[in-house]
Amino acid sequence: MRSIRRPNSNRGMVPSWKFTNPGQTTLMRGDKKVAKISFPNIHIYNTGDYTCQAKNGAMDSAGQVIVVKETVKLYVRSAPKIDKIASPTPVYSFVGITRAVTVTCTFSGYPVLTVRMYSENGTEIARGNTTASYTLKTTTEEDFGKFNCTAENPDGKAAHLMELRKAGTSVCTCNVWSVYKV
Repeated sequence: MRSIRRPNSNRGMVPSWKFTNPGQTTLMRGDKKVAKISFPNIHIYNTGDYTCQAKNGAMDSAGQVIVVKETVKLYVRSAPKIDKIASPTPVYSFVGITRAVTVTCTFSGYPVLTVRMYSENGTEIARGNTTASYTLKTTTEEDFGKFNCTAENPDGKAAHLMELRKAGTSVCTCNVWSVYKV
C-alpha cells in the first residue's frame, strides 16, 4: 500500500483538501489535519501524477485564499503486459504497394522495459523501451510473415506474436433496391 501525506503547517485551522489524478478527477476530499490517500489494490494504471491541494481560509495581502499544492509522481512496479489496442494483428498489405506498412507492438510496465521485435528467422529487427516498430515496403511475398515481440524488465517477461498478411482482393457486394412511387 502506498500513502502520500501532506501535513498541516498552519496550526489551529483545519485545512480542507483534495487529491486529484492526472485527469483532474477528484479522488478524495477531507478536512483533517493530515491528508492521506491510499491504494490498497494498486495496479499499473494507477501510475501517474497525484496532486494534493489544501486551503484553510488563510488569505494573502490581496485578499485571495492561499491554496497550497503538492504533486508527487507515483510509479507502480509491473511486469510487462501487451497493449493489444496499440499492437493490432494481423496487419495487411499488398505485394508491390508503394506505401510502406508498419508492424508495431507496444507493452506497458515499470521499471522501464526492453522491447524487441524479431523476424521469423530470429533476427532482431526493432528495439525500444515500450514500443518496437518495423516499417517496410512489401515488394515480395517473402516480406509477409510472423514477427515475435518480447518485452522484459526486472519484474518479468512477456511475448506477443504479430503477423503481416497479404491482403486478398476486395470484392464489393451491393444490393440495390429501387422504390418507385406510382
